[in-house]
Amino acid sequence: MNSDLIDDKEIELLVQFST
Repeated sequence: MNSDLIDDKEIELLVQFST
């Protein structure tokens, strides 16, 4: 996945899964 294609919502989800 390209970070450019990831929107804020996706980032928030990724952050939650990262922790």
